[in-house]
Amino acid sequence: MSINVNEFEYVPGKNDAEYIKLLKGVIEMQKNTIGKAVAKVKKLSAQTRWIPCSERMPEIGKDVLTTYIDGEMKRCYVREDAWFPNDDSEKSGWINEESDYRYNGLSMEVIAWMPMPEPYKEDEDGSERKE
Repeated sequence: MSINVNEFEYVPGKNDAEYIKLLKGVIEMQKNTIGKAVAKVKKLSAQTRWIPCSERMPEIGKDVLTTYIDGEMKRCYVREDAWFPNDDSEKSGWINEESDYRYNGLSMEVIAWMPMPEPYKEDEDGSERKE
């Protein structure tokens, strides 16, 4: 819907119906724009929200960003009932209640997680991608 407000000249008592129609069109356009923006904010918020482990756990085997009880963050995945750090230096490690949430003497209790963000991508012409 396209409305050119600049070409409309309101004359009280003469074109009230057209003016009201124009205003309704502008209001409807604004509602659509605001509705789309709210939906996008909700989607982005859901993608970047920390999810407490007490609320739910991620899919088994899926990489996620985790926060440990001491505030450290690490990329991990869940396998059965244990968290595994997802980096080359700690591939053999595990973090679960049976290990007292410790790995190499460090406290590794995962308290929250979030999905991994999408990797950065440039446009085909090499410029930064804007969304």
